[in-house]
Amino acid sequence: MNNSEIWWLVTAGAVFGLGVYAQSVIHRLRRTWHLRRMKRRASKGERCAERMLVLEGYQITRRQPVHTYSLEVDGKVQNFTVRADLLVKRGRQSFVAEIKTGKDAPHIGHRSTRRQILEYALAYDVSGILLVDADQGTVRQVQVPWRRRSSSSGWLFILVFTAAVAIGWWLGSELPRGIK
Repeated sequence: MNNSEIWWLVTAGAVFGLGVYAQSVIHRLRRTWHLRRMKRRASKGERCAERMLVLEGYQITRRQPVHTYSLEVDGKVQNFTVRADLLVKRGRQSFVAEIKTGKDAPHIGHRSTRRQILEYALAYDVSGILLVDADQGTVRQVQVPWRRRSSSSGWLFILVFTAAVAIGWWLGSELPRGIK
């Protein structure tokens, strides 16, 4: 191998190396640009969703609330932290509001959205989850069956219990002396 062949091999290797390096830099720049674009879109969606929720009568109580819940794995408790987009309130009911943008994420059929809603239902003590599609301007209330709570059931129990005590007291006072 003479010097000119070695020079061509070194030059070809350097050009190939520079090409690989340039490709990696371009990939990182594209990824950074894409992530920044997604973050800007999400921020804009959150601002839009907040206005939408207020117009629908919800009061924003907390932004980005963090909550910890526990799971027991092989007898050992493990703690997990979740962060919702918003906690909102309307009347006596409170909700986690999950804000979504894009084509698929705002739909309950989207696997990661469904899993996120189930995790919020497990972690937060709320009346339900609001799935907010910031792009379409819709708010959907999601109820998880095991979390359904009837506010009237507590009052019904108290009412029935109080009536039973009152009836028992009244019947007790009406019985003849020998039966008591």
